Amino acid sequence: MITKKNLLTALLFLFVSCPMWSQILKSSGIIVKAGKGEIAYNTPTHIDNMDTDIKNSYIKGKAALEFGYRFRLQPNKSRFFYDIDASGGYSKYEYAMNFLPKENTQYTGSFSLTGMANYNIFKGLNIGLGVQPTVYIWEEKFFDIPLLAKVSYDLKYVELGFSYKYGLTRNYKVPLFKDNRLSQWQFSIYIPLWKK
Repeated sequence: MITKKNLLTALLFLFVSCPMWSQILKSSGIIVKAGKGEIAYNTPTHIDNMDTDIKNSYIKGKAALEFGYRFRLQPNKSRFFYDIDASGGYSKYEYAMNFLPKENTQYTGSFSLTGMANYNIFKGLNIGLGVQPTVYIWEEKFFDIPLLAKVSYDLKYVELGFSYKYGLTRNYKVPLFKDNRLSQWQFSIYIPLWKK
């Protein structure tokens, strides 16, 4: 659910990131990310007067895919550069309780806008930190602003990256589970279509 606090945080992020647009556009192109999601959760001890087997109840992230477009900005003579990604994604999760006869599968859609500050450590090796305001869509929509950490290597014509996204809210609703938080690790391939 989109709250005033989350909306104000997203607007503040966009306001703070506006000066980056005055920097020099270094490249732009397609970004593809694939990984595995994680959910932090608490299992209830009782459901409908039945005791749950906490050890055999779980939610597992299976697969996560995101596709989008990246704009890379870099000031002249600086080792710092900035990425802005607009992307859409799809995630798969499985969950089970001890008294359920089978596993259940849940698919979640998402739309996000990512902002990252990156630093070139050595030649093509980079690290970055950022945020990814995201709207998740399943039975109900909800909003989160996960924190991101990334390590990438630029191979000139393609950049390979590994990132971890940590959700800050516990609004993800899965039947029978409480206080769910979405987090995700991903491998990414950035293919610049234009470069200076």
